[in-house]
Amino acid sequence: MSPLRETLHRRAADLCVDLGREHRLLSIIRGRASSRLAGSLGNTVRHGPFAGFELPNGATWGASDHSLKVLGLYEQSVQTLVASCGPFARLFCLGAADGFYGVGMVRAGLAGRSLNWEMAPRSRATIEETARINGVEGRVAVFGAAGSGFDIECGEAPPGAGDLVLIDVEGAEYDILTSGTLARLCQATFLIELHPFLVEEGEAREAHMLDAASEHFEIRFFDDCVRDLGGIDELADLSDDMRWLLCSEARAVQMRWAVLRPKK
Repeated sequence: MSPLRETLHRRAADLCVDLGREHRLLSIIRGRASSRLAGSLGNTVRHGPFAGFELPNGATWGASDHSLKVLGLYEQSVQTLVASCGPFARLFCLGAADGFYGVGMVRAGLAGRSLNWEMAPRSRATIEETARINGVEGRVAVFGAAGSGFDIECGEAPPGAGDLVLIDVEGAEYDILTSGTLARLCQATFLIELHPFLVEEGEAREAHMLDAASEHFEIRFFDDCVRDLGGIDELADLSDDMRWLLCSEARAVQMRWAVLRPKK
């Protein structure tokens, strides 16, 4: 590219950034690229612990993440953790969205069955449809919004040893995981995405929740920020810029997860 043409391109790009917020422009570029890639990938997960899992058409949550899910890159560190710690007898999934974990873990043999709480009616219907197309509908139960008594309301034995409670509820974790709930379920393993930035006094509420949890659980944290593209040949012909942009999940901040394991 000639110096003049490169300068013109740079000035045009700077003007676009000035006209709109940078992250919004990147989101648009990512969304278009992801849609093009999704058209060639289909709906069957190709890589990672959920390989063979059939995703639904028309996701009601995180549609732009479809390509990441097919390629095994969506929340890759979370997938790796549940695969290394499983299989679990039951998965209690709070904030189940379209059923990526609630159905995907059952389909992959990482959970014998799953109980899923999701507040959005359309997403609940998608979970049921996803379970059907993956042939595991008899092992997937769906409920509405979760509260601190979710384990009491489900009609089954509460989560205990050998069960996983996976929570991704956009800040409601601080309402659900009361000291009483944590004490009652102290034999289960918990995996919680933390959202202190979404609620008022979030840092203080998170500290209070974790302090209550520390009475019964060993706690460790990990950041969902690492992506291993080894063996993902579907991205090999893309530029570095586009490859890593497609790996973005468009999070507002770097997400942190807490793993709670019962104290011995």
